[in-house]
Amino acid sequence: MSVRNVFARAGAGTGAERADGAEPGRLEPDGPENGPPPEPPARVATRRQERGRLSVVLLGLGAFLVVMAALLRFYAAPQLIAAPDDVYETDTLVSPHASYFDEGALVTRHDVSLTYTLTVRGDQRASSGKIAVWDSFASLADPKRHNVVNSVYQRSAFDRRTGQMVQCCGASVNDSTQIKQTGIGLFWPIGTKKQTYTVFDNNSMKSWPAHYVGETKDT
Repeated sequence: MSVRNVFARAGAGTGAERADGAEPGRLEPDGPENGPPPEPPARVATRRQERGRLSVVLLGLGAFLVVMAALLRFYAAPQLIAAPDDVYETDTLVSPHASYFDEGALVTRHDVSLTYTLTVRGDQRASSGKIAVWDSFASLADPKRHNVVNSVYQRSAFDRRTGQMVQCCGASVNDSTQIKQTGIGLFWPIGTKKQTYTVFDNNSMKSWPAHYVGETKDT
């Protein structure tokens, strides 16, 4: 291969012309071999500075979101989450093999199905931003024989965040306001800990310690 075949001739004589009619030895300004002109160094530096500022902004935003998430989890949530004052719900539990004393027939019945029904309704008018007032009615009955084994009506007032019961707003058990309700009632505090709590029992109408014994998982 000769050198001539490797490099194009650039004007061997004064009268030579290129096959495309252009003057010999001149480069086309918009030719595909030349490409677009390079950007000025000042513009390249400006773009690098903009990318650097954007990285700093994104890093700061990420740090801000991490801090806010921690505040919501450990500080704001316990301060904002509280017991509702507009609650209305009914829970039902069934014991298929229970025993109880039938006062009407004066016999003890065994292996019967008993149903426990608890209805809770919040009193919005009596409640406030700090105190919630709930009315509840609990009934243990033998539906097959239409026997009511036990029933309790309770009106309780408690701190909406700690769950601690207070004596106000007509708090009573079976319409008796002389019974002092203390400790935890129907609402347990936000972020319950692994410790002993005092819980009010509306059957014995006294407060008893509830000891933490372990954890369980629903299947």
